[in-house]
Amino acid sequence: MKALLTKDLYALKEARTLILLMVAISVAVALWGGIEQAGFVMGYISILAAILVLTVISYDEADNGQAFLFAMPISRKQYVMEKYLFGWITCFSGWILAGILSALTVLRAGESFSGELRWLPGGVLLGVLLTQAVMIPVQLKFGGQKGKLAMLVVLAAAVGGAAALANSGGGQLAEAVFSKMGSYGLVITGAALLLMGTAASYCCSLRIMGKKEF
Repeated sequence: MKALLTKDLYALKEARTLILLMVAISVAVALWGGIEQAGFVMGYISILAAILVLTVISYDEADNGQAFLFAMPISRKQYVMEKYLFGWITCFSGWILAGILSALTVLRAGESFSGELRWLPGGVLLGVLLTQAVMIPVQLKFGGQKGKLAMLVVLAAAVGGAAALANSGGGQLAEAVFSKMGSYGLVITGAALLLMGTAASYCCSLRIMGKKEF
């Protein structure tokens, strides 16, 4: 497991230009943007950090890299577990950086994390981790360009569904339900959704890798 993590961290060197550009853009927005940019900074960095795991999976798939890995004493279960662990590490790292920059944006505007803003960090983290839970098995299943296309379809369906829900008045209903649940209810519900989503994603990934032939 440690060797796989080390390999993936070294693989990120290939994406260092993208990472540095991502950080530079976010810092610029945080320094010169208004309070309305806090959500953008938080979501932008978090989602880009979350998809880094797809980058390392693509590197593994290139030039029969997975066949080479499984020629070593590495099981498919260990491989899948490491990808989820790596994904959570990069996701939380990006989320923490995003939180710092968003806080700078809010403080510069002379505001505080109150009202809707207080739910921003937790909501972004939950959304990004659930998105990552969808992306990993899709990438393992389709890989390469097919995986990117499949992911675009999934994201488009999610955005379309959210838009349809909002237009049909579902957003107001959801807001009313959330307000009745209270803070503890929201935290417990979010944790339950994340646990169930990650468990289902992990089982799908194990099944996908178990059926792959190299």
